Amino acid sequence: MKVINSYIFEPGDKLYYVDKEGSVFSIELTKDILGVNEDNNPSLIGDENYVFKPYEPVRIYDDYGRLYLWKKESRWQGRGMGEYLETKYINEVANIFINEKRAFHYAEIVKKKNKEKEFFKSYSKIEIRHAKSDRLLNSLPFTPYHLIELLKLNNLYQEEGTPIKITVLDKENNEYDYSEIQKKLKDFIWEDKIWHQNKKF
Repeated sequence: MKVINSYIFEPGDKLYYVDKEGSVFSIELTKDILGVNEDNNPSLIGDENYVFKPYEPVRIYDDYGRLYLWKKESRWQGRGMGEYLETKYINEVANIFINEKRAFHYAEIVKKKNKEKEFFKSYSKIEIRHAKSDRLLNSLPFTPYHLIELLKLNNLYQEEGTPIKITVLDKENNEYDYSEIQKKLKDFIWEDKIWHQNKKF
């Protein structure tokens, strides 16, 4: 059984927003933001379009503490005298938090993920060569998914008794021994879960 916490906010309450760069901003809630004034329901965060559904409890979405909010869609329906404005509220997970410490914790995760993306953009491909003949056996794009594929290939070559060497090429075709790249991979969250389960290359 899982307990789901839900909250009703009031004017003056504070929330914390984590943007795509990992910066944290505090937001003081107003009657307009909460949708108490029916003629006004502005976005909680301008560029993200998150809103509160008037008088609707808000619940926490995940263990990080992110909130499950709404995005508001309004469109005119009907014709002539029967025309009316239809408003729909669509649930969205928002990087918005009740707890300031949780917001800063999530901000560090965002920064680390951004750093990881930049790291993977720095390299173009992985080459697997025969250790003695230098013959190219396989080539893979340098992505998290293909690093998992690399593990499978490494295990396969080990079972076959094929000696291999693995190199990584950057965008300018500079070549790096895979062991150098593997050390850098340890900076990222997912690396511990995957690479430590396998033998070194």
